[in-house]
This record gives sequence, C-alpha cells and structure tokens, in this order.
Amino acid sequence: MIPMALKTYPITLPFSVHTTNQKKLWESSVEKRVDTLWEREKAKRGEHLFNGTTLLVDFIGPASVSVTSSEYKYFLAQSLDSTLRSEMKLRALAVTGLASYQDSILLGKRSQTVQTEAGVWELVPAGGVTSDKIRSDGNVDFLQQLLQELEEETGLAGNAVQDLKPFALVEDETLGTLDIGIEISLKSLDSLLTSSEEYEKIHLVPRNKLSSFSLENSMAPVSKKFLEKIYGHI
Repeated sequence: MIPMALKTYPITLPFSVHTTNQKKLWESSVEKRVDTLWEREKAKRGEHLFNGTTLLVDFIGPASVSVTSSEYKYFLAQSLDSTLRSEMKLRALAVTGLASYQDSILLGKRSQTVQTEAGVWELVPAGGVTSDKIRSDGNVDFLQQLLQELEEETGLAGNAVQDLKPFALVEDETLGTLDIGIEISLKSLDSLLTSSEEYEKIHLVPRNKLSSFSLENSMAPVSKKFLEKIYGHI
C-alpha cells in the first residue's frame, strides 16, 4: 500500500526547474537545534559528513518547479528530528529514472550501507539534484543530473540513452523529497553493471512481471508510485 504521505503532481512539457534568490530564515531556537544535531552527526561520521549545498523546493507547478540553495545541515537535521520536520517542512529536489529496455524495467536493490531504505528495491537511477547543475541563467539541468546518476549507478553512459521524458512529480512528505520522474528509453545495455556502490543488485524486470516482483520484494514507495503512474496498478 502506498503511504498517504506521498503526493503525485502531473506535469506538462516542456518542464523546467529554476532557482530563486529567496533564503529561508529560521528562529534562533531552530538554528540552535540544527547546529546541535549537525555536531552530533559530525562526531559520529567524521570527515565522511560534508555540509554541502542542497536544492530545496519553493514552488511546484505543472510546467516548472522553483528551488533555492541551502546548507545540507538543515535538511539533515530535519531528517533526524521529526519535530523539526513538522516545523521546517523542507523538500529536497531529486530525480528518479524509469529506465526501460525491450519491455523490461531497470530496478536496483539498495545497499545495506545507505542511510535510507536499505535493502529496498527502487527504480534506477535515482538521486538528489546537486547545486553544480545550476546554469548561468538560473535554470537547473536536472536531466544532466539524471544522466550522471545513470552512469555512476549502472555504468550506462549517455550514448546508451535513446530518449528522456519527464512525466510526473512525487513528493514524499516523510523523507522530505520531491522527485521528478523521467522516462528513460535505453538502446543499449553493453556496459550495464550487476551491482554498484549504492546497489547490491541491479536487475531488469519484465514489465509483465512487475506485479509479482513487487509482491515478493520490498519496493520503495516513490518508485512504486511512478510505476503505477505509467503502467497502472502493479
């Protein structure tokens, strides 16, 4: 069953993402809690934890989404503290690819070492949109982010892709994410990996087997929602 914390938004093409100059300001009590949680996590993870830049969603429309840049520590603190989550309501921008090849869909089983949804199957590729995808005109090249994730996670480079088409948005209020769902038509699997750093298994599932696969395996709710958007109930 798909949790009620998920919201689906239709989109129209052409679809774009652009930045705004708005900066979120927090009360001093919130800032203090964020800093406390950050220092605690930094003590645990050491140099593996980096306070980079996260793109947070300001506005959702059918043809565009606007985002603002924020320090990662705010989003991390929200993910660690449910009280902060209800106060801050931050949504990080991400991409999810529904990659198909000859009527089969690419799925990956998340590694046991990842922070969220370990051991769960999801659509591949998937990942957050990073600030280096902001172009000089303020638009965000989310398709380039998707292609980067595809190569890093599966070994498939851009020349294996025939077509890309955004088709829906899914907001996960529990995780605090807004994913852009993008259909990926693949023309080659020559360099496809069977596993990667993020996925302990990468597997092609025939479309007519998706329903039984989802019953037999734990599947990420956002991925399931995207599959249902394209193929109906699975």
